[in-house]
Amino acid sequence: TPYHCSLHEQFILGKNSRSLSDEINQHCLNLAHVCVFGRNCTDNDPLHWEKYIHVPRSLCSYGDRCKKLLEEDHLNSFTHPNIRDIRLLCKYADECCDRHKAKHLTKFRHIITLEDSGIVRYYNLNQNIDFVQNQKDTVERVRRYVQKEKWEPLLSESIPQEIINWIRAVRPVHRCRPELFESILLHGHVMSRDYMDQLKDPVFVATSVFQHRELHQIKYLKEKQCSKDAKEYIQALVIEEFEKAHPKDRTIADTTKLDKKSYEAYNSKSRNELIKNKEVLLSDILSKSEMQIVKTKAIEIAQASIKLHANPAGIGHPPDKELGTNRNVFTILGPHLGHYYGDVFIVFKREILHHPDANFSIQAATSYASGNCFKLRPWLGSPLASKEERIKFFHKSKLHAAIPGYEYATALELIALTSFESKKKSMNIDLATILKCWLARDAHQSIEAHLPQLIPLDYIDRIYMSQNIFDLLNSRTREFINTT
Repeated sequence: TPYHCSLHEQFILGKNSRSLSDEINQHCLNLAHVCVFGRNCTDNDPLHWEKYIHVPRSLCSYGDRCKKLLEEDHLNSFTHPNIRDIRLLCKYADECCDRHKAKHLTKFRHIITLEDSGIVRYYNLNQNIDFVQNQKDTVERVRRYVQKEKWEPLLSESIPQEIINWIRAVRPVHRCRPELFESILLHGHVMSRDYMDQLKDPVFVATSVFQHRELHQIKYLKEKQCSKDAKEYIQALVIEEFEKAHPKDRTIADTTKLDKKSYEAYNSKSRNELIKNKEVLLSDILSKSEMQIVKTKAIEIAQASIKLHANPAGIGHPPDKELGTNRNVFTILGPHLGHYYGDVFIVFKREILHHPDANFSIQAATSYASGNCFKLRPWLGSPLASKEERIKFFHKSKLHAAIPGYEYATALELIALTSFESKKKSMNIDLATILKCWLARDAHQSIEAHLPQLIPLDYIDRIYMSQNIFDLLNSRTREFINTT
């Protein structure tokens, strides 16, 4: 590609073009490539500007004070002073021993593994959903209803551009309680209810700890034996914390699926021996600071998980599991007025809507299960008799931001909903009227976006909370916010 071309890489590394092969010289002369310096390019040669594409990437707001210079995905996304936009490719790739040194990383790029990046995992949550057909049906339902009820149609049959622009720009907003927010920062992900429910299992928590980003930056944990020892050590530490919080008359072995290999970790005496033995083994390989990271993260995440399921987060409506939305992170696509979710507002970057596991519905998924959506939006048709049918209808009503024309379908629904609520019987509604009605209704009657079940912190654009909420957070969380 013009971004990563091996021939071009040889060309820019070559001190003298005459020493390079004809193939390389001809290739770079005939084909355009992306300038490695981007907006920081200082080459005034007319030939350079003729043959190179200059992509003005976003500037890192922290400039040379940036604290994310050890993160490949950050360096690949933002422009920094004195650092190439497209760094040289390290010949050692994923096996490079210097990839966690800032001086090396700011000069060379490496193969990014899933664990090292802010990639959102794919779980095929939208399997069998035909978003194209859903979108067509959405438009057709509104049009038929408008004609049948003899509403005033759209002028020139076009949606006001301001509404289209708003839909294209609006971002998903998640609300949560402060204690859940602290857990989110600690785990390094915004989590679905289903994922949080699994944090009741110490074995699952231990796996979550090992997958934490800070642990993946410890190079020796990528080695097979060290990885095995670290996993057993982490699991024992996590189980230790769960045992402390468990009722005295029962052990967690009574309530957890037990792996035979992990059995000794559930026995207090052998567990303590295992922890000591693994600490000795790992201390010979890992530095003191790396050992501290492993131990601290294991204990902190275990304690946060215990606290989380002791005070379940989110609303957790029973139909969520039937609808499948318990595996999504709930957000509102626009102003989020659901005070019952909590007073911490997390605004995601818009691109998360394009993930294949994302989708959104006009009104909450639970309104489909209950049948309320048919009362609030009569163009959906007559109420379906059974919950099973209503749930199927929900899946046939989902929309996706990656489907061309989704803005039009969404706008039609918003206009119709606003007009119906206002009893105007007209499709000529402006954005101000839509937002005025939006701010007067419950969050469950707004656009509900269902995002992937595990979202890295990289996808958070803004966080809002009041000063008194901020003051209630623990010191570690406040420090994280102030330095990030």
